Amino acid sequence: MIRFSKPIYDENNLLGISVINYRANYLLDSLAMNSQNNKSTDVYLLNEDGYWLLSSNDKYIEWGFMFSEYEDANFKNLEPEVWSDVKTNKEGYIETDKGIYSYTAVLPEAKNQQGLSNIDAENIILGEGNWYIVTFLSNEDQNFIEIFTFASYFQYLFEDQLEITLSIISAILLISVLFAWYMKTKIEADKASKYDEMTLAYNRKYGLEKAEELYKYCMKNNLDVGVVFCDINGLKHVNDLYGHDFGDTLIRLFSETIQNEIRWEQHCFINENLRRIFSWFRKKENQRESDLFIRMGGDEFLLIFRDVKEEDLQKIWERIINDHKTKFIKDVQVSASGGLVLVSPEMDMSLENVIKLADKAMYEEKSKHYLARG
Repeated sequence: MIRFSKPIYDENNLLGISVINYRANYLLDSLAMNSQNNKSTDVYLLNEDGYWLLSSNDKYIEWGFMFSEYEDANFKNLEPEVWSDVKTNKEGYIETDKGIYSYTAVLPEAKNQQGLSNIDAENIILGEGNWYIVTFLSNEDQNFIEIFTFASYFQYLFEDQLEITLSIISAILLISVLFAWYMKTKIEADKASKYDEMTLAYNRKYGLEKAEELYKYCMKNNLDVGVVFCDINGLKHVNDLYGHDFGDTLIRLFSETIQNEIRWEQHCFINENLRRIFSWFRKKENQRESDLFIRMGGDEFLLIFRDVKEEDLQKIWERIINDHKTKFIKDVQVSASGGLVLVSPEMDMSLENVIKLADKAMYEEKSKHYLARG
């Protein structure tokens, strides 16, 4: 923790002391990140007593002074000759039979911070004594790399540009928070304006806009369009018998069945319904390009397929029906009816009229279903 304090006066009266706490781990992380970029050089940050505050090659020796059993585990005992040189000269390098150590004292005792000329920087940052950055390059590695030290960079960051560093960190944090808030708001607004909350299909308004765009594109490019208007059989009876919550469960189940069999792309949001949104991954071999899935209201859904053949449209619907028939909830077998219409450009029909034809075909199918049940 780096702590800044400044007394506040009103004329000659002391009103209080302003204290700013800065977490030093940001600076430690910066040193660690730079050390990771050079695997051949070991980097240490040592306190006044020679204990490791940071070690690039052994995390277990860090902060040993906090544990009585590691009282003797410090750099000054490991390398007494090097430590003596560090304490005496504050900055420099020393060659040993193992390799080269370079070092510098962080916030030397005689040096004050830029912009803090009236305050002892050592007392602000460290409380007592100096910290030391020590880098080690073994003899084996000296043949492959140039001697490199992070000490000057860290000292520059930690001493000469501390105020700028703190300002940049604060600005980055503020921008990150604002951006996260903006994205969350945008995603939720996008979700509410385009998608049905219960089924994750397009809502009626936005879905029909997308359907009109797709329909015009297909007619212009001489592509057939398949339209399916469908709903759940006997939902009103289920609602009367078990309640609307159970009916909503059937609607969601029907929606998931459809999404398993078509290519339904969700782009604008990710939430707790992620599994359902991307459920089409489970049957990838059955997917097509750019199908539309729209909840028209209640248990009615509209499916639109581009560039599809009549037999393929029939197969897609049969897969949906067959999959749906295998599902039971509270001994209620789920079933659905659908009206299928295939439109080619030469038919010169509006999408609105095509949907009406599909809706009519669905009710004819539903009548057959109820007649068959008696």
